[in-house]
Amino acid sequence: MLELLVLFRESIAGTLVIAAVGSLLGVYMLLRRVVFVGAALAQLSSAGLALAAFLASAGVALGVLTDRYLLALLFTVVGVGFLARQDHRRGIPADARLGMAFVLAGAAAILLVARSATADLHDLFFGGDVLLMTRAELARLALVGGGVLALHLAAMKEFVFVSFDPEMAATLGYRVRRWSLLLYLSAAALITVAIASAGVLLTFGYLVLPPISGLLLGKRLGGVFAWSVAAGVTGTLVGFLASIRLDLPTGATVIVSLGALALVARLAKSVR
Repeated sequence: MLELLVLFRESIAGTLVIAAVGSLLGVYMLLRRVVFVGAALAQLSSAGLALAAFLASAGVALGVLTDRYLLALLFTVVGVGFLARQDHRRGIPADARLGMAFVLAGAAAILLVARSATADLHDLFFGGDVLLMTRAELARLALVGGGVLALHLAAMKEFVFVSFDPEMAATLGYRVRRWSLLLYLSAAALITVAIASAGVLLTFGYLVLPPISGLLLGKRLGGVFAWSVAAGVTGTLVGFLASIRLDLPTGATVIVSLGALALVARLAKSVR
């Protein structure tokens, strides 16, 4: 078993980065009651990756302009601007904008992949086989994940305040919309690089399941963050070991492990 862990060290390290930072970001999504923002951003990122695959299949190569990470980031940033709007004069509520972004981005990704000779729908939406993660992908995840983590440690008070009580934050002079936009942009940055290596399903799983465990086990907000990250890291390690020993798909096994931890957290809270 130790040999297998050494063999997949890049994969485990990269997935742990996604687990830790994604679990942290997910707490904000739950606090803001916009958990499906993560799903919408992940779907938008997948549409950018699908466009990159389509252009590559068509022989269009414009250097950095057709880079898969840049296109995924552009799609996600445009989505952030759309989802973060608070203007309801056009009669489009927030949950409807989420639904629009999710289904339209998903449909666009499917159509682009269908016209591409090299892309695969399974890899796009469910794959990003973490066992095949390269050192370059690990370095990219570490750089982006570290930057997002540093930002949130520096501005945690502001992010928590505008997420937990935006009305009071606005009353006290906080620029709620700007802080919210920065929060979404940081999530977009992580999701963009995570999707390419871990797929939509696993990336979204980290934004939902560990924060649920954190909310169930944490007595204070600091404890919620700590338990969420701990659940994400633990579920990742357990899922990796189980998938290797039982020869199961890694991403799905990790998600089941995260879900099992959330169930254990629920039972623990009931007993407590």
